[in-house]
Amino acid sequence: MARYLCIHGHFYQPPRENPWLERVERELSAAPAHDWNTRILHECYHPNTCARIRDDEGLVRGIMNTYSRISFNFGPTLIHWMERHFPQTLSAIVRADQESAARFDGHGNAIAQAYNHLILPLASYRDKVTQVRWGIADFERVFGRAPEGMWLPETAVDRESLEVLVDHGIRFTILSPRQAHRCRPLAGGDWSEVNEHTLETRRPYLCRLSEGRSIAIFFYHGGLAGDVAFGGILREPQRLVERVQAALPRQAQGPWLAHLATDGESYGHHSRGGEEALAYVLDAVEKSPDVDLINYASYLAKYPPSWEVEIREKSSWSCAYGVERWRSGYGYTRPEWSFEWRKGLREGLDALKARFDDVFEREGARYFAEPWAARDAAIQYLSDRSLHQIEAFLQEHILPEEQGGLLTPALRLLEMQHQALLMFTSCGWFFDDISNIEAQIILRHAWNAIRMAGSFVDADELEALLLSHLAKAKSNFPQWEDGTRVWLEAVRPSQLSDERILTSALVRAIFVDKSPLEGRELDGYTWRLQCRESWQAEKATCRLFAGLVHASSRLTLEECQFAFCVLHLGGLDLHCWVVELLDEMTYPRLREAIQTDFRLMPLGRLYESLRERFGGPPLGMSSLVSGDVEAVTSALLGGWLHRYEHVLFESARGDTELLHHLHNFEGPLPSSVKLAIALIQYEEINASLSAPELEVALPHLKTTWQRLLLEEEQRQSLSESLLHEVLSRLESSRNLPLLIEELQSLFGLAEWLEVKLEMAPLQDALLERYKGHPWWREQEQGLLQQLGELLQLSPAWVAQLLRREVAVS
Repeated sequence: MARYLCIHGHFYQPPRENPWLERVERELSAAPAHDWNTRILHECYHPNTCARIRDDEGLVRGIMNTYSRISFNFGPTLIHWMERHFPQTLSAIVRADQESAARFDGHGNAIAQAYNHLILPLASYRDKVTQVRWGIADFERVFGRAPEGMWLPETAVDRESLEVLVDHGIRFTILSPRQAHRCRPLAGGDWSEVNEHTLETRRPYLCRLSEGRSIAIFFYHGGLAGDVAFGGILREPQRLVERVQAALPRQAQGPWLAHLATDGESYGHHSRGGEEALAYVLDAVEKSPDVDLINYASYLAKYPPSWEVEIREKSSWSCAYGVERWRSGYGYTRPEWSFEWRKGLREGLDALKARFDDVFEREGARYFAEPWAARDAAIQYLSDRSLHQIEAFLQEHILPEEQGGLLTPALRLLEMQHQALLMFTSCGWFFDDISNIEAQIILRHAWNAIRMAGSFVDADELEALLLSHLAKAKSNFPQWEDGTRVWLEAVRPSQLSDERILTSALVRAIFVDKSPLEGRELDGYTWRLQCRESWQAEKATCRLFAGLVHASSRLTLEECQFAFCVLHLGGLDLHCWVVELLDEMTYPRLREAIQTDFRLMPLGRLYESLRERFGGPPLGMSSLVSGDVEAVTSALLGGWLHRYEHVLFESARGDTELLHHLHNFEGPLPSSVKLAIALIQYEEINASLSAPELEVALPHLKTTWQRLLLEEEQRQSLSESLLHEVLSRLESSRNLPLLIEELQSLFGLAEWLEVKLEMAPLQDALLERYKGHPWWREQEQGLLQQLGELLQLSPAWVAQLLRREVAVS
């Protein structure tokens, strides 16, 4: 009897990029990671490419790329971020899809997603089409094939959305069981109304649409999905295996498909170690003679629907009221709160979008033969902002009579539409209040769209239209009052002017990169910068940097030239000016004047002269982009940041013997003394890491320092040094017994320091040595197994690897 399991992971994060930079800025709540995307990648997205399967003793007996065995989708905006920052993880995900296609007769595990997670039933038909086309185009670009299925954001659905999917070649989608209204056999018979408890989820259904069209729908098992997402079952993966088996009774007529869909972040982020639980379940099922793993497309090819279904219009998986969470005041998490702000926010953005569409259709006709078709095709360069891609797009879609002309207005129109779609990203309505960062982010996109539209209509009028609705979006926090205050006090001030962006890029290039500017192309965030000329001068403690830069917008190809001047008076005392140049003769005169002033004027007069010549006060450190503030501060202060620590250490080193005695003193120690002891301990332990006879040095350390007073930052640093030292010895050693002895000492040091070494990179390094270096395979198997066990690898699995009976994927 055919019995199958399919697990679907919906991997998605809202666009976190600052619209003015198209970069994700530091998010302190995600510490120690730079931002939440990065943190979740390290907790979930990457671990699932190499999930450990453990035996009963907790030793690794296998490594699995779970994406090769589950159905999954990744939000395109998350994919764009991953491409820029973690391409190796994305490559592993793409390889997993290719592997799954080979396993499942050409049907890959990955499915597409509507572009930026807006609620499709609340979008216009035109916007539905664009969302689907952008999602498909981006999928094809990344995975190299056409998608067979598509994930609907929040599984929010209506018939029109399904018809758009079918019109674009999509064969199936996945919904919650409560989204089915009634069903019956395709052979005919009476309709039966169903709910999430009575619907048979173990089969696919055909949903008939207008004009003879249809789409297959899989309604996932609500109980299994709930156990994974909210029930904590990933802490007991064997119980999940048993639940799957219970959902597929042997005596039932088949074929049957047990399947579940949850946020992919359940596997490692929401549930720590969830990727290992997932790998355990997949491995157990794969080895079971009774159940086979499969993906939706492959199952559909084998077993087309024999039942049909009618959906509940405008329903979703996360809201009992359908799509009301994204357009009305129905409350969810806090009954005592009002959620009417959602209605004001939705109506305001809808009204704004209608104006944007009017502007786009009217003005776009001047540049595009078919403006809306051009918008659909714009994903060609939105996914890759290279000059080549933009030019190829323009050549294909701009009217012949406009070719060769100034095309910045055309690109402004398309960027207006891009930002207007981003302002409907579902997360803006999902949480408790309009003051939440998620709502602020979508309003930033609205403000950016207004700025783009300002080239064609009165931007103040558009802003006033939005504010008239935001005034009705009452906040639950008295200090915010309503959406108007959120807009005026949080959203509008978040805008970064071009002057600030350009200044920040230049200051970073001068003080962090420290290589000559002239002739260089600089990363200016949403600008491409080419330094045409630069020069610098010094006197006393004062340094001055100045030059000429050509700027081209990555978004609209708008071009300009500007002069810059950076006056550094020492420390963090920076004064920066930029001014746009409207003719070629202005810069030579300005350069000569600045050079003369710097040579002849005292500092106070020079500062005033620069203010006059550049037409206003300068920007300082606080005006730089947040990430650049950190980098420039570190570069400017250099060793000064550790100056006091160094002074204390030099003093402490002269009193080492006394500090040895004091560290076990039973009474309270002054904080300065504890810091001095910690510095000495840190230096001595750090020095011992690379000692050739660590096994001798470690007992001496433990005897000398019976109580550690290390700061958390020092422990973390030692942990990283330990990891590096283990990796170094793994890669260089040619004496296996000595290597085992050295690693035992290093692990003993980690235990004494009470730091946890990250095992995954050590295991990966050892496995790479097993596979890639014949010397390792020639060693005594018992020693290799002992070394593997030291790194928490199952001896039995190591033996299999050495016999090449198991391939590490």
